[in-house]
Amino acid sequence: MITHTRHLPTIKHTPIAVATLFIGGVLWILDFVTIWTHGNLTGSLPGSVIADLPLYSQLGLRLFSLSIPILLIGLATLTRHTLLKQRMLTLLAAVFIVIPLVLSSINIVTLFGPAGTFNDTFMGLSVFSTSIATGLIGLAARRSKTLARPAAWSLIAIGVMTIPVLFGTPLPIGPDWATDHLAFLLSGSLYVLASVTLHRERA
Repeated sequence: MITHTRHLPTIKHTPIAVATLFIGGVLWILDFVTIWTHGNLTGSLPGSVIADLPLYSQLGLRLFSLSIPILLIGLATLTRHTLLKQRMLTLLAAVFIVIPLVLSSINIVTLFGPAGTFNDTFMGLSVFSTSIATGLIGLAARRSKTLARPAAWSLIAIGVMTIPVLFGTPLPIGPDWATDHLAFLLSGSLYVLASVTLHRERA
């Protein structure tokens, strides 16, 4: 009798990725909720002066700044699975992991420091680089078959979708605050989906 064996994703070393992708994804979703709540209460997007923001917006901004290094930890963990089989893609992804790690660290220090300020350009570049790194790792994982297919495709979708949606929002319909951070709702949900998929495969 001929038996067929199915290739199983190499996911036994990803508990950190499961946790960090889930937490980071939830924080991105929370960012959208915070912006939506502020807009619903005030009728406008939050201003750029942190001290003038309500406490929930200040907290949301700080949590969002922490989401970047949290996600990067998970992405860096996944590179362990793709480095041997997809070396070039993984090394390229590593470059886009280092860039937002440095920029977001600077923002976290200043944001949580006495001045309570942050650099909006650093924040934008951190988000862009993180989404690119996510897409590259997802592509490397899909090609090397080292992650479950839904998880790999979720990461690829984040890399493809995040930046265009950021540039395409707010949408021309409805108030600007309702859709300005739509990219973080969508991509955050995909991070959570990838995390749940990895958890199920581990189980």
